[in-house]
Amino acid sequence: MQPNERSDNYFTLKRAVGGFALSVAIGVLLTNILPVVAGGTLNNTPVAKAIAAGGAHACAIYNTAGQVYCWGENDRGQLGNGTNIDSSVPVAVDMSGLLSGLTVKKVAAGFAHTCVIAGVANSTASDAVYCWGAGDKGQLGNGSVADSNVPVAVGGALMSLSAGEVVGEVYAGFATTCAVVVSGGATYCWGDNDEGQYGNNTTTSSNTPVLMVSSWDNVSDLAIGMNHTCAVLNMMVLCSGAGADGQLGNQSNNDSLTPVTVPFVGHDDVTSISAGFFFSCAMTTRALFYCWGDDSSGQLGGNGGTNTATLLKDFGDEKSRPIASGYAHSCAGFECIGENGSGQLGDGTTVSKSAMTAVDTSGVLNGLTAKSISAGFDFTCWIAGGADNDFYDAVYCTGAGVDGQLGDNSTANSSVPVAVDTTNVTKEDVYIMLGTSEDAITLSPVPNGNADVASLDLTVVTNNSNGYNLTIKTDEVNLVCGDGNSDKIVPQSADGSLETNAWGFGVGASEPTAWKGIEASAKLIASGAAATDDSGISTKVWFGVKVDYLTAVCNYSGEVMFSAVATI
Repeated sequence: MQPNERSDNYFTLKRAVGGFALSVAIGVLLTNILPVVAGGTLNNTPVAKAIAAGGAHACAIYNTAGQVYCWGENDRGQLGNGTNIDSSVPVAVDMSGLLSGLTVKKVAAGFAHTCVIAGVANSTASDAVYCWGAGDKGQLGNGSVADSNVPVAVGGALMSLSAGEVVGEVYAGFATTCAVVVSGGATYCWGDNDEGQYGNNTTTSSNTPVLMVSSWDNVSDLAIGMNHTCAVLNMMVLCSGAGADGQLGNQSNNDSLTPVTVPFVGHDDVTSISAGFFFSCAMTTRALFYCWGDDSSGQLGGNGGTNTATLLKDFGDEKSRPIASGYAHSCAGFECIGENGSGQLGDGTTVSKSAMTAVDTSGVLNGLTAKSISAGFDFTCWIAGGADNDFYDAVYCTGAGVDGQLGDNSTANSSVPVAVDTTNVTKEDVYIMLGTSEDAITLSPVPNGNADVASLDLTVVTNNSNGYNLTIKTDEVNLVCGDGNSDKIVPQSADGSLETNAWGFGVGASEPTAWKGIEASAKLIASGAAATDDSGISTKVWFGVKVDYLTAVCNYSGEVMFSAVATI
């Protein structure tokens, strides 16, 4: 069974609606019976949030708590678990030191080093960059050229940012690392700069972050190859560093110590960039996939290298796809091109391709959507899951496996995608959609301070003897006035009394006196041990809204989305 199949997890929704009018408001009573399919189980698989593939290792962030695990080659400590022993399954990065109590939010993998952004959950104020693995070129950014098999803090300028400046992204190449400060848009790099890949008009390497030239401010995406760097700024591409193979894309084969512009036919706006060892690729807003540079394995279409952006495929649906490039191959969504000697294209063969080729999605990827991609030296990993949710997002890899970099508890190559083994990854509460309730609420003109209230009776039955605990949460409430006026009810109320012009909810047999706010993050409604005899868990949920004034009758249409969190 594939992770997006819902036969064992889906909650059906049955609804009976009745209503009665009051002089100042309408109350709507909704009854919802939400049983789990008999004999079913709830998804208890870790949810993948980010993936990064390096030379022969990969790392992923799992769950909302920001747990980071790595697998594959570990000769330089790139797995970050305090050892130099390879692993063919994910192992937890050492969180006992500098990362203690922090949430990992972003991850990047170089050839033999790994870097993350970590900080306090639900806040960016303390976010900082930490790295581990090979440090011989200064790519760990901690003022040293020594390797480290546990996380170390990137120092220098990133440790003394001005108030309000926040590190938002981190990128890693062969032996170069860069970070983007999103509040100010400044870019910093450290590690190897022998070919001018910093773009700061020098070839001086640094083991602490160096500020890039102003033309690299406001970077929205960045990619680092063997010895060159490309960045997206205002939907244009700039590159610097080695250019002998045309990888700078500026219609020249010369190196450049400062950023040069990549011209695109039709002046297409670029959304994302990737870099192989000696070539570069970009995806545009119109789903046009371009590459330039080395073509030794057919990664540019088999027509020889070019120093000009070459269109490899027009996906034709104006929907950009995630892209990634390895040593000599690239992928856009579930299509790949280039070197395939280890099966890194995932098409079931080991024959290199000079045209975009479909990944084999008949196995573990059946019915899934590619959410993100990262390409290692000769392997590729995707995060894939359901098209409309991330409840089942998981990591799948294809290609070389000799160092365990496929994460499937094997050291064999695979020419088709395999699922990363998450047996040792800590499980977390998993959201399962219960259903959606859409109902109109009619409000008569009311004086200030009056509230309109709707209640829902919810019953959750597990039909399962495993003793799950269920927590029902609200994921989203959308409420818009349907009378053509601009007034809207904003979901901004906090715990306590129901605020004016805001939604809130409470639990209990009668209308609550205290309300919880409905925000982007889900809020607890009720929880308890799930019954094993079909009796289920029942609770009444109340939704309320206050308005400061209404000059005419306003029919507010609302959508309430629910989920259940299952833990063992």
